Amino acid sequence: MFFITFRFQLYSTYKWVDSLPPAILTRDEVQGGWFGPDHKDLKQEADKRLPKVMEAVESMIETHYRFKSYQTEVQAISKLGITALLKL
Repeated sequence: MFFITFRFQLYSTYKWVDSLPPAILTRDEVQGGWFGPDHKDLKQEADKRLPKVMEAVESMIETHYRFKSYQTEVQAISKLGITALLKL
């Protein structure tokens, strides 16, 4: 229950938008009023960008795990002394 309340407070106050790294969102990239973009403008732009960013992060994690499993396979093959002869 605490986490849900905390998440709601954080999301509703837009403080999380200020914590985004520049690779995801900067104030200069978002158009706003006379005084620049407000938190609502930044949040709307972040909401547009985050799904694509999360997809890229998930892809990187999957690739990392794939390479890790390849490395484990190669180590096992090497440890067992298995060699492959290729005929071309």
